[in-house]
Amino acid sequence: MIERDGQALVKLAGREFTIRRSFIDDVSDQPQAEPIHALRRSLLVLHASGDNVVSIDNARHLFEAACTPIPSSRSTVLPTCSRGGPTRATPPV
Repeated sequence: MIERDGQALVKLAGREFTIRRSFIDDVSDQPQAEPIHALRRSLLVLHASGDNVVSIDNARHLFEAACTPIPSSRSTVLPTCSRGGPTRATPPV
């Protein structure tokens, strides 16, 4: 819609905002890898498997940019949650 009309009305936290193409362009042009790497802190990256807007590649790039990724032996991948509620995972030891 924004690409076609140049702007769109969106609702965030119950309030309506007009998002213009110039905002999307500005946000898209911001490099994220360097600032994330410069944090020098652990980073929790979450991505919903059913997300059709933001690609899983985006989450992977953020994870790779992080300075201290969790070793795979300590990471936990949660299965897709059902509509009935969250799925529990056993925390890593």
